[in-house]
Amino acid sequence: MTEFPYFFFIYKYFVYLDYIMEQNEAAGNNLVEVAVNFLSNPKVKDSDLSTKKAFLKKKGLSDDQIEEAIRLAEKRVTSPTGVVPVPASRGYGFLNWAWNLAVLAGVTYYLIRWYVLPWFQGDNASPVVEQLGAVNSSLTELNGNLVLNLSKLSESTTAIQQSLAEQQSKLEHLATQVSSLQ
Repeated sequence: MTEFPYFFFIYKYFVYLDYIMEQNEAAGNNLVEVAVNFLSNPKVKDSDLSTKKAFLKKKGLSDDQIEEAIRLAEKRVTSPTGVVPVPASRGYGFLNWAWNLAVLAGVTYYLIRWYVLPWFQGDNASPVVEQLGAVNSSLTELNGNLVLNLSKLSESTTAIQQSLAEQQSKLEHLATQVSSLQ
């Protein structure tokens, strides 16, 4: 039963890592879009390419991002509609798929180990069924003891009532004898 939480924490860590990677990729794409807008600006178009590259490098873009921005800016200029095609993101689908599979495997193992196998193997293999049997037998024993104690209490109550009735009749008899003596 201790295997399940480890899968959960590992999954949470990689989901967080995946989120960080997506944020970094989105920030990188955003920088590329800003660079494409910069390179497409009519005031900047006529300047030297090395000056543009140096400016973009100074702003924090990598060489790959600069090359991609130049390529997209050239497409924007040659595109008749003026709409830039959005590059397909490479995504992290495999990482999500792999970790979802790992979590599913962990949950499946947990369910099979603690619920399905004991059901197939019978009562002696399941600790839960053994505990339930022990609780059932102790409840049956307590019930028997309770019935026995209640019957003893009923007998005692009946005996006390009879004794009280006898004493009452003796007191009445004594009271009549005392009144006849007076």
